[in-house]
Amino acid sequence: MNHFHIKILSLSLLLLLLLSYCGKSPSDPPAIPTGSLRIAAWIDTNLVDSMAVQLDNHDLGMFPNPCVLSDLVSGRHQVALSKKDPADSLVDFNCSPKIVKINSNDTTKIELLLTKLAPDFTLENLNHEQRVLQDFRGKVVFLVFFSYT
Repeated sequence: MNHFHIKILSLSLLLLLLLSYCGKSPSDPPAIPTGSLRIAAWIDTNLVDSMAVQLDNHDLGMFPNPCVLSDLVSGRHQVALSKKDPADSLVDFNCSPKIVKINSNDTTKIELLLTKLAPDFTLENLNHEQRVLQDFRGKVVFLVFFSYT
């Protein structure tokens, strides 16, 4: 066989492959296992009417309480909730983020207690540095007010 025949044979095989696979869709990707999460939120002993939901540091928006989040990828997720106090616009109710494990084809149930957070404010320390309360989120803060007189 000379080079011409090899080229013709190669082009024929390529054309045959293209025609035999033309118009066929690729196989479907494997299914990703998913599950659901049922969330209930409480303030003291009262069920909250609605709440803002955060999943893996992404705001999902406002949901009625309790709510079910469906089609979540199975595995570990971080959940946090918050709610504005209707009686006081400066006060928020929040909970510490909680890690939950979502099982495939199952509904995981959690109940979270919302607590009041102090409104954010700025004070000057003894070194004349401005300190913002939000910088100490998640830590215990002890405030001492005194006079120089």
